[in-house]
Amino acid sequence: MKHPDKKNEMPLRDYSWIIFLPFVALGWMAFKAALENAAALIVWLVYSLFLLFPILLILRYPVLTETGVRRTFAGIGYRFVPWSEVRDVMRVYNQAFTHGMMTLMVTTTQGHVYRPDEKGYIPPAQRRAFFREWIAGKSFMIDCSGKKSGPKIVAYVEKYYGPLDYDFVAEREKQHPTPKKWW
Repeated sequence: MKHPDKKNEMPLRDYSWIIFLPFVALGWMAFKAALENAAALIVWLVYSLFLLFPILLILRYPVLTETGVRRTFAGIGYRFVPWSEVRDVMRVYNQAFTHGMMTLMVTTTQGHVYRPDEKGYIPPAQRRAFFREWIAGKSFMIDCSGKKSGPKIVAYVEKYYGPLDYDFVAEREKQHPTPKKWW
C-alpha cells in the first residue's frame, strides 16, 4: 500500500487535553483515599467516568490529505474518508458541546444533510437524528474557528473537495453586510 505524501497533509492536532492533567492528579489522590472507604471509591469511579468522556472526544481529530480525510484517535488512524465519499461540506456553528465555534461539518454519503436555521444551528426537530448519525460516524466536524488556522483549513478543503456546499458565514454577511456598531 502506497502511503500518501506527508507534505500535503494538514494535521489538525489539538493538545488542549493537557489541561486535564491536574484533574488526573486529583483523581489519583482521590483513588488513594478511596481505597480505604467504599463510598469514596464510588465517588472516584463516577468522577473518572466524567473525566474520561471529554478526554476521549478531544483525542479524536482529523488529518486532511489530498485524497480525503483520515480520522484519527490519539494519532492512530481508524477510518479514511475519500473526498469522493463526502456528500456535503458546510461551515456552521459547532453542533455539539461548544456553541459559538465555527466548524466545517462534513457529511459522508451514508449520512443525511442537515441545513442550519438562521442562527447557524440545526433545528431542534432534527437534532436527535443528527446526533445519531454523528455518533455513528456518518458526519463529523472539523474545527475552523481559529483566526489564523480557520481560513487555511477552509482553503485546504476547497482546494481538494471543491467549494463549500453551504457557508453560514457568507449567508450571514449577505443578510447583514455591515456589522452592528455598539458604541
